[in-house]
This record gives sequence, C-alpha cells and structure tokens, in this order.
Amino acid sequence: MVANKDNLPDDVEALKALLREKERVIAKLNDSVERITTHADALQEKLNLLLAKRFGPSSEKSDKHQLGLFNEAEAAVEGKRSINPVLQITPYCRAPAV
Repeated sequence: MVANKDNLPDDVEALKALLREKERVIAKLNDSVERITTHADALQEKLNLLLAKRFGPSSEKSDKHQLGLFNEAEAAVEGKRSINPVLQITPYCRAPAV
C-alpha cells in the first residue's frame, strides 16, 4: 500500500500495517547499506594492499654489498682512499696494414 501524507488511512490497524511495512523497508535498506559499506571497505583494503605491494619498499631490493658504492667522499675524508684514483693507461697501437 503506497500512501502519501495527504491520503493516510483513518483506520488504526491500517496505519499500524503501513508503519510495519515502512519499518521493514527501512531495515532492508539498512542491511543493504551495511553490506555495501562492508564491500567498499574490503575493496579499499585490497587497493591499499596492492598499492603497498606495487610501490612499497619491497619493490626496491638492495644488496648489502652495494650499499658502500657511494661512500667515496666519506672514505676520502677518513683517508682510506682517494676520490680520483690515478689510473695507468697503456696506449694501444694498431698493427700496420699488410
């Protein structure tokens, strides 16, 4: 029974039935909202997990032996080694064409 505020029934039992029907519809809608909210929360959690997996710190692996590659300045200050080491370059001469 669809009723608007202008044509409500005058019978008490009909009003009670209308009220029960409205309460049933409200409960059904509340269940739907709760289910949709739970689903949205689960999707948000999946998205956060995938973003962390994709862009998180685990995506950039580092080797413990490579961590010292960029310490030339610190090593030079400590006197361990020079920043610009002297390299011996041997000249190369082509063999004469025959």
